[in-house]
Amino acid sequence: MTGVRLKYLHCFRDRHGRARYYFRYRGQQWTIPAPGTQGFASAYDGLLAHIKANPFSKRDNVQFMPGSLAWAIERFLASPLYNERA
Repeated sequence: MTGVRLKYLHCFRDRHGRARYYFRYRGQQWTIPAPGTQGFASAYDGLLAHIKANPFSKRDNVQFMPGSLAWAIERFLASPLYNERA
């Protein structure tokens, strides 16, 4: 029999051998009850609704160090000079 994999649900065993469950989405994680226990379905559905109602783009996750090449490119693409040429 095979198990069902749920999106964003991650499990690992801690140093004491206890299974830990997390709902992970783009660098953030929330603890969640174990699958099959009371409250799991409501917690999982609530977190899915939360990320669909409040999505954040990849651009919010990345910040370039000032003075780096990527920082200069990002500044140029946002400048009026680039918009005039485009």
